Amino acid sequence: MAAELRYTVLMSVYGKVDCGELKTAVDSMLAQTLPPAEFVIVKDGPLTPELDSLIDGYREKFPGLFKLCPLEENCGLGAAYAAGTKLCSSEYIAIMDSDDYSLPERCLTEAEYFEAHPETDMVGSSISEFTGSLDNITAYRKMPESHEECVKFAHSRCPAAHPSTMLRKSALLKAGGYRSCLFAEDYDLYVRMIMAGCRFYNFPKPLVYMRVSEGFYGRRGGMDYLKKIAGCKINFYKMGFYSLYDLIRGLAVHTAVCLMPNRLRTWVYNRLLRKNKKEISSQ
Repeated sequence: MAAELRYTVLMSVYGKVDCGELKTAVDSMLAQTLPPAEFVIVKDGPLTPELDSLIDGYREKFPGLFKLCPLEENCGLGAAYAAGTKLCSSEYIAIMDSDDYSLPERCLTEAEYFEAHPETDMVGSSISEFTGSLDNITAYRKMPESHEECVKFAHSRCPAAHPSTMLRKSALLKAGGYRSCLFAEDYDLYVRMIMAGCRFYNFPKPLVYMRVSEGFYGRRGGMDYLKKIAGCKINFYKMGFYSLYDLIRGLAVHTAVCLMPNRLRTWVYNRLLRKNKKEISSQ
């Protein structure tokens, strides 16, 4: 069966991505036990000469595998993935961030789940978060497993870790595809997919290591971030997905978290919304 499975990797790259981190991410997808049939890279605005050179090197080394989608200006993840989706010829699309790492068995595991469960439209996994090097695992994010758990989870938080997901293209397009929704492009997509009748599954075992930089939690604070997230949640209410209770609770929690000092916000994420390194090792 494995030889018959076909999927496309979809990745967005912008000018501030670190070359070494991009190489780690791309290499991890090329080293999959089930290799990709194609690899779509969206250039979200002009890149540095170093990034362009790295990407060109991959195209030369793997002729016919890579497709490039250059955008004249930096448009953000929603617009970038929407443009890249148009170039994906496979029914299965494996999302990959430009600074993360996928375990070798990730895509085979997800593709085989699709084949065994044809009613499923999105497959993801829990993730391990790391800082600096891959052996420095700092936290573990447990995602809801069954579809019912994902739907319940989505009424308060994003039900999947975006860089761990493989999507059925037809279901993605049925829900309207990616769209611009700053800071919440993935959450916005998943809610629309749920409302369109799509079904989700997350493997409890982490299949992706997500890079967490020193400024990761700082970017999840402040009035600008709060306004964007609040707008997203209000839209979920208008769509009929959030109840009034969901909306009030969500706005209250995010207001508190966004406006608290960064050190306290970091503690909240690491201690209340993640499992720490000690808890991981004891599992």
